[in-house]
Amino acid sequence: MAIRKPIKISWEGVEQKIVVNMLLIERIDNEVGILKLLRMKPEDPKIFPIIKLLYILLDESGLDISLDDVYDGLGDKVELSALFSVLTEITPMIMPNFNGVAKKKPTPKKRRKPSKK
Repeated sequence: MAIRKPIKISWEGVEQKIVVNMLLIERIDNEVGILKLLRMKPEDPKIFPIIKLLYILLDESGLDISLDDVYDGLGDKVELSALFSVLTEITPMIMPNFNGVAKKKPTPKKRRKPSKK
């Protein structure tokens, strides 16, 4: 059962659909580390975790693909800034409500009783 709508990634001119479910999120977390991805900074992106994320997503879409295929598919000059932009586009699709900080639940406001005079 999907917990989100399918996401779409274009790979070599073909749109791939990936259904995000808990098994996919667990796989990404086990093989790459979701917190590692989400806390990655633009000035210090790491190539391998982003390539691995793309590989997992494309593999989940049903493509017969390897890590080398993903790396090769990115072209001769892999630009870190381009990879980071891929990361910043994909992670909100996978974990849209995560910003690295637990959200506080709003405290309900108490109604004041009218004062008796």
